[in-house]
Amino acid sequence: MSINYPISIAVFLLFLVSCACESDEKNNEEAAENGTITLNLDSLYDSYEVEGSFILFDLENDRKSIYNETQIHSKFTPASTFKICNSIIALETGVVSDENFIIKWDSLERQVSSWNQDTDLSMAYTNSTVWYYQEVARQIGANDMQLWLNKLDYGNKNIGKEIDQFWLNGDLEVSPMQQINFLERILNRELDIADRTYEILDNIMTYDSTNTYEIKGKTGWGVVADKDIGWFIGWIETDKKKYIFVNCIQSTGANDQFVKARIDIVYQVFRENGIIAE
Repeated sequence: MSINYPISIAVFLLFLVSCACESDEKNNEEAAENGTITLNLDSLYDSYEVEGSFILFDLENDRKSIYNETQIHSKFTPASTFKICNSIIALETGVVSDENFIIKWDSLERQVSSWNQDTDLSMAYTNSTVWYYQEVARQIGANDMQLWLNKLDYGNKNIGKEIDQFWLNGDLEVSPMQQINFLERILNRELDIADRTYEILDNIMTYDSTNTYEIKGKTGWGVVADKDIGWFIGWIETDKKKYIFVNCIQSTGANDQFVKARIDIVYQVFRENGIIAE
């Protein structure tokens, strides 16, 4: 008995592990059939000392891979990711004619050197020029802005009382899943906007392009109630597939690691899932 007892325990433990593995595989298979897969990204987010959530949407298979499912419906300030929506509204209302539409710099020196110049829509999007989009919002006006947020069904559709601040100060909020749905409607051309607007948007949204993939996207960084909110959202197209992605991170006392985490986590997920090469 003294010899057989530990062997029995070992066999029993192996049986439990085997059952657990089979159960995990079965759960993953069932989840995949239901259109969702769970991503385990704890160590990746921990390495950047951030919290957050991630959604990777495989359009061809209509399948979402999700990290931190408890957060994907939580709403946050969109910060500069709202520039996608703001650009659409500016073009549709005629406030901005095309990607080359210039607004004169007001000669106020700002922290980001690329903002201190006359700027067109394409530059403002790429450089995330806050003052340009604030002036655009003022020219759109509260009535039309509200009308279009309702029409586009963007986030909580709340513009608050400051037409040039609402996407920065926390009045307007959007969840990671709402971002996914909005991007899907853009990519599938399901919004009730002009073809020309889609084409201009496609031009200005180019974030990264190689001979094997192209990324359309936008970063964002906002601070509400002393909490830093970071985004990198968009889609990647390879020669085989298209994926929509949303990375939403949060931290307090953000630093350079926080700024990098928005983007680095996305590329790491792409590599781990074989979307781009190592």
